Amino acid sequence: MKRILIVTGQSGSGKSSALQVLEDLGYYCIDNLPLALLPEIVEKLDKENNLEQLALGVDVRSTRADLQEFDQVFHELQRHGSVDIIYLTTRDQELISRFSASRRPHPLSSRFKSLNECIQEEKSLLLPIQLRSTVHIDTTDKSVHDLKHVLLTKLGQADNLILILQSFGFKHG
Repeated sequence: MKRILIVTGQSGSGKSSALQVLEDLGYYCIDNLPLALLPEIVEKLDKENNLEQLALGVDVRSTRADLQEFDQVFHELQRHGSVDIIYLTTRDQELISRFSASRRPHPLSSRFKSLNECIQEEKSLLLPIQLRSTVHIDTTDKSVHDLKHVLLTKLGQADNLILILQSFGFKHG
């Protein structure tokens, strides 16, 4: 495997949208697997599929123990290619607004009373990953299209033409 991207950040900051952009760019994307399983899965994919580009979505739903072992997982992934970490963040007030608009609960809402407490705890849990990040994107004032443009620019693919050709036909008629 040549390139591995770890996409992470605060819940509600646009990780799913970022993974969709990367999938459109030809990355094989895996989201929301426990951190401890990633090295084994990457090794299997590397041996059997000979992938060139892999994007892994990682978030706070991983166990606390897994998040504390991130450095070890990171070093194991580096054996399979270059590893970059894309960390997405958003201002707290914008996150509160996004969660209110979507009516989806924060992943830590079962352990804390307020959304603000969830956001602060998530920041502290993800801090070791954030400190290792090679690409940091604040999505506070960005639309999905802005995020796509920023990702393309940061990955050095802003000038590449993306062509999607789709065809279909009817057997009888």
